[in-house]
Amino acid sequence: MINKEDIHLEQHASNPVICPTFGNPVIADPTFLPPDQTPDGKWHLFAHSLFGIHHYVSDNGIHWNMLSGLVSKLSVRPYIYKENDIYYLFYEKVDSIRRFPFYDSHMEFMRSSDLIHWEKPIPVILPSLSWHKTKNKVGNIGNPFLVKTDKGYKLFYSAGLYFMRDCKFCEPRYFGCAYSEKIEGPYTLASDPIYEVEGKNFIIAHKSVKYLDVYIGMQTRFYFTGILSHCYIGIVFSRDGVIWENVEELGIWPEEGWRSSHVYAGDLKFYEDKIYFYYNARNGRMPWSKEHVGLAIITVSPKNSVTSVL
Repeated sequence: MINKEDIHLEQHASNPVICPTFGNPVIADPTFLPPDQTPDGKWHLFAHSLFGIHHYVSDNGIHWNMLSGLVSKLSVRPYIYKENDIYYLFYEKVDSIRRFPFYDSHMEFMRSSDLIHWEKPIPVILPSLSWHKTKNKVGNIGNPFLVKTDKGYKLFYSAGLYFMRDCKFCEPRYFGCAYSEKIEGPYTLASDPIYEVEGKNFIIAHKSVKYLDVYIGMQTRFYFTGILSHCYIGIVFSRDGVIWENVEELGIWPEEGWRSSHVYAGDLKFYEDKIYFYYNARNGRMPWSKEHVGLAIITVSPKNSVTSVL
């Protein structure tokens, strides 16, 4: 049996592994596929800038090359999912930036068989509940994370906006879930957010992966010191995927350098007996801050198990 004390996290020595380019200070919300899930046996990663979603390719998961062009313009917070040799890229599509920072958006996805050529986008969730809308005109839906279950699919997402006075932009305020028997929908929305907002402390993302008999997850958690906003990645552990325990000593917190103010959960997947976890972080507050992508590797060493994963 695996216990939360058996979980170990280590930052990669090459961090940050992806840096923003000249004229584009943000590269954020990475999602990826390891070599055993790609058609060419390489690492593939998608992340967004101020302009849209970019596609990166790597031989080792450390040194990345950005392909030319954008996968999707004015799109953010992607999530890549593979099923039956079809790749689904879910993401938040910005409908209008005229009311920025209180923008409107919805969630859509595109299909591909090779990660290069993508079919026409298909809307999957539109703002429709009261907590989807704050000071924007229609509402916003984003930050997708898809989980397959015995009964179909759970599509987690963030919605609502909270204005960060120190950063001069908005972050998602609530975290919800939708259900469908088919991966492409239609999805039925749960009426209430999953997590209650406690003052200025709130969770805007939850990503997880199953390992043997347990689930290991990451949450983006916001907190404030006075008017200054911060966020860190909380590591959580579950035996059933429903009730979660904190693993406090493994959280990824802001620290001096490239992740000095905000740290956001990205994507985690299992590969060669390890869990690879890509995330993004900011080195300060607007307008001069930049966002980079980092890598942490999680190993599990069950003390009571005959077989070690290391």
